[in-house]
Amino acid sequence: MLSRRSVLGLTAGALSGLIGPGLQASVRAATDFNTGFQAWLAWRAVHMDPSGRVIDNLQDGISHSEGQGYAMVLASAFNDHSAFEALWNWTRNNLQKRSDDKLIAWKWDPASPDAPADINNASDGDLFVAWGLLRGAQTFGNQSYLDAARAIAADLDRVCIKPMPGRPDWAILIPGAHGFMYDGSEKITMNLSYAFHRPMRALAREFDLPRIELASATNRAIVDRMCEFGLPPDWLDVWPTGMAPPEERPAVYGYEALRIPLFEIWSGRPSAPVVRRAAELYARDIEDGGAVGGTPTRAELAGQHVLEWSRDPGYAALRSATMCSYDTGVRPTGVTPFDPNQNYYPATLHMLAMVAGIEAGLECVSK
Repeated sequence: MLSRRSVLGLTAGALSGLIGPGLQASVRAATDFNTGFQAWLAWRAVHMDPSGRVIDNLQDGISHSEGQGYAMVLASAFNDHSAFEALWNWTRNNLQKRSDDKLIAWKWDPASPDAPADINNASDGDLFVAWGLLRGAQTFGNQSYLDAARAIAADLDRVCIKPMPGRPDWAILIPGAHGFMYDGSEKITMNLSYAFHRPMRALAREFDLPRIELASATNRAIVDRMCEFGLPPDWLDVWPTGMAPPEERPAVYGYEALRIPLFEIWSGRPSAPVVRRAAELYARDIEDGGAVGGTPTRAELAGQHVLEWSRDPGYAALRSATMCSYDTGVRPTGVTPFDPNQNYYPATLHMLAMVAGIEAGLECVSK
């Protein structure tokens, strides 16, 4: 992990005289880190209050476990111990309220501040909080973070890893403890973007929880299979006899699934089928002139038709990282400067894309 002191004040111009591929790579990493650190300070000023609460401005100012976990990972990436401590203290005091486990209640509402607005967990939020704590323990040398990460990971394994219907030798990360398995039916509803391989592998190996890594491998196998035909959906119902998008949810590649290519890139798999499919979607959109309306954020599953675009630069940063990783011969024009005043979700995706670019060694990460 680069330390903040090693990069602050350095500029590409001041370092451009250094020669040799190793030194040039170090220069690029330092410059990317410095750019990312300044963006982090701007993100923090807009989207996190001094108490450590991350605010989702598009959802009436609520806070959720996903946002807290994302921010903890970002704070660890940029060596911001004071922010990390505030984030974890707020999360522990306000969301770690479940009576039977150490998982994180997914929703806190300022309109009802005395208790979480929904005590059910969201397994992606738990995953990011636990990974943030593991990273925090490694970065800041704090044993209590490691102990807290172990407790959350163990309960995530116990509560949210289930055998795959029809394939008991495989495992599924269910989206939450309640509401995704059905009495009288072997059906499980899963969110394909929740099983992010990099933190699942890190937690599984650190705390000897092999079912967590198995669930990640299962999720990858499902996504890879679906990408033989098109793009993966946000949500998927799994039965012993097959799988399909839930009837009650839109069958689209949308705001949930668009994270999957970034997570595969960050996990060291830039040539994953989902990265290729997403890059091809972006390339077709650029060639068709659709990019003038922004970046695709929802598409039909065959990948031929875009249903929605956004002008928020965070989505453009995802596009840049994807098209950087898989070369379609088409390039987006210009860089994607960070705007802290974009809404919480695209702003946070933009920050995650920056960190993924640094940690995965992308040479054309958006700034």
